Parts: sequence; C-alpha cells; structure tokens
Amino acid sequence: MAALIEGRSLGRTDAARARLAEGVRRCERAGLTEAAGVLAALGDRLAAEAGTS
Repeated sequence: MAALIEGRSLGRTDAARARLAEGVRRCERAGLTEAAGVLAALGDRLAAEAGTS
C-alpha cells in the first residue's frame, strides 16, 4: 500500500519500486512465490506508468 501511494500519489516511482523490490525479496525468502510475483508485477506497472524501466 505504501508503494502505491509513494509511486502514484507522491510521484516517487523509484522509491516505490525499491520498496516493492525489497518486498519481492522478502516474499521469495519466505517461500511466497505468488505474492512475490504480484509485487513484481506491480513494480513493473508503476515503471510503465512512469515511462521508466
């Protein structure tokens, strides 16, 4: 939720993507591959909306 607010409302896409990437790593370490995929997809979508990769 914080990454969505940070990326969309506050315009801090890079910080939001970093937050999501850390969430992906934590989920992967915990064996939560589906959750990691959801967070990774959200990061990709934020990047696309911002025009970055």
